[in-house]
Amino acid sequence: MKLAWPIFWRVLVFLTGLSVFVYLTAKNSAVFLDPALATWIPMLILVPLAVMLLLSRGIARNGLLRLLWGERLQQSDLFWRRLDASVGALFLALAGVITVVSNNVPAKLWAVLSIAIALLGLLAFAFTVPEWLAARSPNSPQQSAIK
Repeated sequence: MKLAWPIFWRVLVFLTGLSVFVYLTAKNSAVFLDPALATWIPMLILVPLAVMLLLSRGIARNGLLRLLWGERLQQSDLFWRRLDASVGALFLALAGVITVVSNNVPAKLWAVLSIAIALLGLLAFAFTVPEWLAARSPNSPQQSAIK
């Protein structure tokens, strides 16, 4: 439980900031103006972000999240590499689910469901995956407390 809220709010603020940036820079583009294309916006935000997280593991030794939050959460290098992969997989899964929902429900319902799906997915992720990763990473504070 110790890592759940720190991971949750950091990922939420990161996604919100990125979404606002994308909106402000591309609000007059066809993607935002055409209702048929607007359902692809989560895919256009989440998939590149997931790819960036997955590729950052090869570029930055311990991944992008370690560069952003590493010193504050004090976890092992293995934890950060696994968290990058896990968050990348979460973003790909959210993009897929939101896209499927957007193609099968009315637009007004889709807008509400896409936000609810993203928040519930992020909450479920934040309360399960980081603790599980920390417990299985050597030299992490949680692993030391178990011994």
